[in-house]
Amino acid sequence: MIASLGRSCPDCTGGQEAAVASHPWLAMISTASGGKWAPKCGGALIDSQHVLTAAHCLVDGGTSPAEVGVRLGEHDLRTSDEAVSVDYNVDRLLPHPGYNPSTHEGDLAVLTLAQPVQFRSNIQPIGLPTTAGSDAEYVGKMATVAGWGALAGVLPAPSRILQEAALQIVHLDFCQRAYGHLPGHHGEQAVRRLQSRHEYLLRRRRRPLVLRMNGVPTLVGINSFHREGLLGPGQCCADGYPDVFTRVASYRTWIQASRTG
Repeated sequence: MIASLGRSCPDCTGGQEAAVASHPWLAMISTASGGKWAPKCGGALIDSQHVLTAAHCLVDGGTSPAEVGVRLGEHDLRTSDEAVSVDYNVDRLLPHPGYNPSTHEGDLAVLTLAQPVQFRSNIQPIGLPTTAGSDAEYVGKMATVAGWGALAGVLPAPSRILQEAALQIVHLDFCQRAYGHLPGHHGEQAVRRLQSRHEYLLRRRRRPLVLRMNGVPTLVGINSFHREGLLGPGQCCADGYPDVFTRVASYRTWIQASRTG
């Protein structure tokens, strides 16, 4: 599914501080380069040993499982006083076989952790969609993203405390009009648009999109791509251009097979 954010540059920074353990499924995925580890993208814990993320974050650069690490339970990057995080090695990195970096189709990957996760209050899996994820179910609804995004400024630094923001899901037509065309999607992705001053955190490492369905937090999207602002990669959003999220519901069968195969 495709997702969106669209606001002018002054409105696309910020977020509000998330409560401790309010996003217990959130995974911080880091990669090793030149002997140094650095956060690369976000993901979501979907069971005791698997994390769902975007394929392009890890596959486009030819990253191997030995070069990937997953941190769960993080809240404040400066301290573990409020929430104790746990780091995990990765045994397997499985991108969707249909992933196409040119069209962004199939932009999902499942990471298999080297050992099962021990659940606690700040480390819990998130539910996957149990329905087809149609526009009728999603469009107009408010969803949530979370991450260590920037708070303000033209060249802002990322927050050390977990931030969260609300987005409104919009119709695919909005995205088609913004980008001109989206080859290969044909409704497999859905569009989401920012509703408040809380967008920049999506620009920092790809984030899961969560919607409460029947009162249950459900992983409905994984951030796939967006158009950068005038200042280039990682900077303020391009006016009127949505962020695009892969629609998780369209890949339920593959996700289940990747966890059991």
